[in-house]
Amino acid sequence: MKLPAPPVTAAPPVDPRPEADPRFAASVDAARVRYLYAAQKVGLPGNIAGVVLAVVLQATVAPVANVVLWAIFAAAVFGARIALGIAFHRQHREGDDLARWEHGFLVASLFVGLIWALYGVFLFPYGGPHHETAGVIILAGLAAGGVSTLSASRLAYLLYMLPTLVPLPIHFWTGTGTSRWVLFTAVLVYIVFLAGASRHMNTAIVDGLKRRFALDALVADLTAEHERANTANAHLQQVLTEQSAILEAATVGIAHVREGSIEKCNPRMNELLGYTPEAMLKARLRDLQLLAQADDAARIDAALAAGRSHEGDHELVRRDGSRFWCHIKATPIDAATPAKGAIWVFVDVQERVEADRRIRHLAHHDPLTGLPNRILLRDRLGVALAQARRQALLTCLLLVDLDRFKEINDQHGHDAGDAVLVEVGRRIALCVREGDTVARLGGDEFVVVLSGLRARDHCAVIAQKLIDALAAPIAHGGQALSVGASIGIAVFPDDATDADRLMKCADAAMYRIKVRGGDGFGYFTMDEPGG
Repeated sequence: MKLPAPPVTAAPPVDPRPEADPRFAASVDAARVRYLYAAQKVGLPGNIAGVVLAVVLQATVAPVANVVLWAIFAAAVFGARIALGIAFHRQHREGDDLARWEHGFLVASLFVGLIWALYGVFLFPYGGPHHETAGVIILAGLAAGGVSTLSASRLAYLLYMLPTLVPLPIHFWTGTGTSRWVLFTAVLVYIVFLAGASRHMNTAIVDGLKRRFALDALVADLTAEHERANTANAHLQQVLTEQSAILEAATVGIAHVREGSIEKCNPRMNELLGYTPEAMLKARLRDLQLLAQADDAARIDAALAAGRSHEGDHELVRRDGSRFWCHIKATPIDAATPAKGAIWVFVDVQERVEADRRIRHLAHHDPLTGLPNRILLRDRLGVALAQARRQALLTCLLLVDLDRFKEINDQHGHDAGDAVLVEVGRRIALCVREGDTVARLGGDEFVVVLSGLRARDHCAVIAQKLIDALAAPIAHGGQALSVGASIGIAVFPDDATDADRLMKCADAAMYRIKVRGGDGFGYFTMDEPGG
């Protein structure tokens, strides 16, 4: 039934502009206060963590009294702040005047800022450059984090941020060194930047709330005016219902994207990416930053703009920042009219990618110890020798063969032997630099490649460290298992100029030590068999 036209004297239509209705002011203020208290579930733990880090950082360099008194003050403030939050969530009711709760929050924000002001005065000046750098990172990070949790009230953020950061420029201004004035200026610029960012965030929050309430009011009015209207076409409704059922039942993510915005997507799409349906609807793909590699987005856009499909594996970023691999197929709805959009299909292939990675890892690593195997050792040794040739440096190869390992296998079983091999690999790795290579050849043989050396003596130092490390008993099944090591040392280019020859030289040197009773190391000499 067609609705009659409204009389001339009817009320004017609702103006959707938020500034047109003063009713929204109180609603916006109430929403801001609720946002402030809700956001402290994130902000307060961050500040508590910052206090713990600061105490750990300064405990050994600042006066104990300063650290203890500051920690007590911080605990008292945090306790009061938690009590305020609990009281707010228990006592406030919808429609209450939240002004007094906002005033309480402002005072709490000031006191939290004073915690960090006192830190800057009584703890920050102590310690060396590393302590100073860590302190700056803590303060700067907390101040930046406050932008997202406190900007619903610009005053609350300023009361928190200014006490937190102001001690820094004072410290740098009164300090010594040619770079102090640069740091002083940088901190001031950072303070101004954060204040501006907070202002921008506050404007965005307030405008967003105003528009939300305006839209809610508009929707309510339109719903009331049209609640009797029912013009839905039965056939179309059935088609839409069937399409919706298909989309919701699909085990892959499906989205209709037009002009870069998501027109519609199924629940699986939301599950894959970690967004709520509200966040996904009409969201722009570029704003969501789904693709980990910016070049991927450009390639897909170029293909769709040309009316072509795109298909391939891509690394995506979920809302929480975690990453996973997806197979994406984007197909234009009408190749001749790209403006109609495209259908994107997302298939989670993370398990397949991880399986491929495991296969590649197993191909180059020992499955028991996780160390590089013979294949990866050869690659790394080749790289080390090439680098040594270019830079006129030495590369040392240590061949480690365990002593008394067979007795452990025979007397205690292969499980004990495996445990010994794992522990030996771990101990060897702890004795060398991060850039050096520790590999397992198989059985009870290990290889260490020391690259970029300038003197042969360093090889003996590492070999002795290995002997000492492996001499300590290995606990397994309530027993102490003891092994030793015979270590042969060969040096490039003194003993050999290629990888195979270097391995043979180290093996010959190791064999000589083995024959002499083991538990030692020795360099390759030309009088070795094959020397």
